[in-house]
Amino acid sequence: MSDGAPIDLESGELLDDPEILFKIVAGPGTGKTHWLALHVRNVCRRSSRLGASSRVLCITYTNVAARQLSERLADVQSRVECSTIHSFLYKHVVSPHLHLLEDERGEPLVPAYERVERHEEHVPRYSVVKDWHDQLAEPRRAKTLDQRIAILAGPTKQFTAARMAVMRFLASVRWEREGSAWVGHSYAGRPKGLLGDRQALAEYKQRYWVLGIIDHDDLLRLAWDLLHKFPGLRRALVARFPFIFVDEFQDTTPLQTEILKSLAEEGAVVGVVGDPAQAIYGFAGAKVSDFTNWAPEGMATFRITGNRRSGTRIVSLLNHARGGGLRQESAAGHAEEESRLELWVGTPGNSAEVFGTRRGGADSRTVLVVARTNVDVARLQGEAASDANDVWAGYTAADESRCGFMRHVIAAIRSLEEGRPADAVRELLDGIPSRARDPITPTGDRKRLSRGERRRLVVTILRSARQWRATEGDGTIRALYQCIQMAVRSLDVGVRLTELMQGKGPCDFAEGHRFSQLATTVRRDTDENTVRTIHRAKGDEADAVLVYLEPGDDAKKVSRIRHILDPQDCSGDEERRVTYVALSRAKRHLYLCCDELTTQDEVAARGLGIHVVRL
Repeated sequence: MSDGAPIDLESGELLDDPEILFKIVAGPGTGKTHWLALHVRNVCRRSSRLGASSRVLCITYTNVAARQLSERLADVQSRVECSTIHSFLYKHVVSPHLHLLEDERGEPLVPAYERVERHEEHVPRYSVVKDWHDQLAEPRRAKTLDQRIAILAGPTKQFTAARMAVMRFLASVRWEREGSAWVGHSYAGRPKGLLGDRQALAEYKQRYWVLGIIDHDDLLRLAWDLLHKFPGLRRALVARFPFIFVDEFQDTTPLQTEILKSLAEEGAVVGVVGDPAQAIYGFAGAKVSDFTNWAPEGMATFRITGNRRSGTRIVSLLNHARGGGLRQESAAGHAEEESRLELWVGTPGNSAEVFGTRRGGADSRTVLVVARTNVDVARLQGEAASDANDVWAGYTAADESRCGFMRHVIAAIRSLEEGRPADAVRELLDGIPSRARDPITPTGDRKRLSRGERRRLVVTILRSARQWRATEGDGTIRALYQCIQMAVRSLDVGVRLTELMQGKGPCDFAEGHRFSQLATTVRRDTDENTVRTIHRAKGDEADAVLVYLEPGDDAKKVSRIRHILDPQDCSGDEERRVTYVALSRAKRHLYLCCDELTTQDEVAARGLGIHVVRL
């Protein structure tokens, strides 16, 4: 069935066979989440494969999307589990069975498996990196890591930038299969002279397992190991979840695809939904070919072409920018005489200011401003952008032990100030593990914090941070940390925050940066900020959207306006797909802005029905 042409489907149309394996190609605004919810209900109502203890599994890309889909399915909640693939695999595979994995000597593969209590973003620790690199260097009589960084820093002594380059490279290391062995591969550029082949990069990642730390990518590798070494786990998982539906499948990594394929081969009914033109996570290891090549035996392919989000003018521009493949039709029903499609020529800050007064009558709750980088987000917010893109990387390089904790603190403060206390508590709880870890250290023999003690810490920290914001406003990170430190000291839970030593790198960074500089670009599950990067805005929509099209350079970077004026098939160019995703967020009014525009490009833009305004 997978060899035929795609079958057209409406977003409200049910499949005749609820147990069929399917792939759905659905462009932006098609209502695919609406369709998926309908399909899940149909399966729950009609399928004979769902028993009293089995459930439908819905995999989404983000925790926010999982919560939203779960809310849509409240009427069948007892028969459905909505989750990210990482959360699902940790809960059902890795957490209960990690102790079963052994290395070639019969020792635990993760030596400190008893200390593993979550999976997290990989943040390289300089002490671990130095130890690993220098052990590689010693037998070769090569330069140590400190010597290598000094060379990278150059005559201008850019030590922080050099250290950040090393950390960025190692933060991007992912697991890959090479024959029957696991190796490491980084998707970032390797700093000149840094040691470590693919096998050495694998050994680097395993150094954190001794500390009881596994990152998101480790989780996938460990889940793969468990499911392949213990087939009974696969069978049990499929018996518990006979239906597995995956949204945003175009952003799936090869490891995730292999895991899903193994479950399909075990008998799970796997259905996937995605759009190759919206695949924008190649930098994280995702491969759009995993979606286009997905074709298990017996699968049927469908497509949804109606766009329920955007008006006719915007959909016409989307079809033009897509450059080929799926062609959409607007089913939104917007009055076209009231919609606006404009290109503003001026600085980002000026465009954002004008957007605040125009935007087609849309109120502040239905607007969105998007840009490619954090630097441009800062410019659109009228803030200094000199280091906006690297401020968190700089924090990691200067103070790796506190950076992760303070990221959770600052994200929680942002949520609290936006009137979402539940999100604030959830965010900060994630930053306080039950086993104390720098900068949270035990004051006695305590090894674990109870959930009640963690919640007391969260409430105390949030209360003190809110008071600090009320009195200090945009104070320094050092002042915020010291405020929290004093609040934690007042609690009797057996932990404290480590001291910031005067004259050291961590103290210098915390003293030299204010709350707003980090709060602007802090990553959060839920982001109510109306100015975001394109990647953070994916999955959102707004009545009025402003898209900043940054200029190119003299090397390989093409001006983003070219993605619209000179369309090509975006399936082979991720940056073109990023632009396509940005344009597709708009429902009624789409405003584009760029720094400059030639007369020839202005004529081309007008030919596409875009009204050009020079600010």
